[in-house]
Amino acid sequence: MTVLVDDIIPRLYKRVRTSVQGSHIPQSKTMTRKLLGYAQSTINAAFGLVVESDTLTTTRNGIVYGLQGAYAHIGEIVAVYHNGISLDHTNLIELAQYRRDWYKMTGKQFRVWCQIGDTLILHPAINEASTVTLYFVKNTKLFVSEGNPYEVPDETIPLTTDIAEIALLLQAKESDPEVDAKLDQLGRKIQSLVNTYQTPRGFWRKQ
Repeated sequence: MTVLVDDIIPRLYKRVRTSVQGSHIPQSKTMTRKLLGYAQSTINAAFGLVVESDTLTTTRNGIVYGLQGAYAHIGEIVAVYHNGISLDHTNLIELAQYRRDWYKMTGKQFRVWCQIGDTLILHPAINEASTVTLYFVKNTKLFVSEGNPYEVPDETIPLTTDIAEIALLLQAKESDPEVDAKLDQLGRKIQSLVNTYQTPRGFWRKQ
């Protein structure tokens, strides 16, 4: 079932009012949507809940590819395929330890990949243009209007609401014991989610 962000906001405000017992609560829906959007992005980035795929066109002898612009929706990459083969994941340290001139090596097939922020490195270079398929955690969008749907699984939406609630309580200068209690509850819910998915990429591995 599709859950819209403005389906959540009235319940969120009710929870916050109950906690602060009549204190002034900022009720800018624009700000609250943004809080919920950041919470969704944080949970998704941590647990890899929304995994998608896209095709990247590579260039002759190219090994470095920026993931900006048309690829800005790509968060953390979890797998790369070339010619139907899953490439091994590595990092720059391992590449440098393998060979000091690793960036000059060429071949007929990409073998390994690594990601540095919004940059993808493929190795070795191949002497023709090609394509690779990327599987990645999506950079979920921030909520900007009442019709924006959640992108994370339904069972994690209460967790995003808890995060936004704590932010609103802090903004309302709620007492430390109240916020501490909410943080304790949030910690237990996050641990429950960790147990459910086992690893930060658990959801991906179940697919």
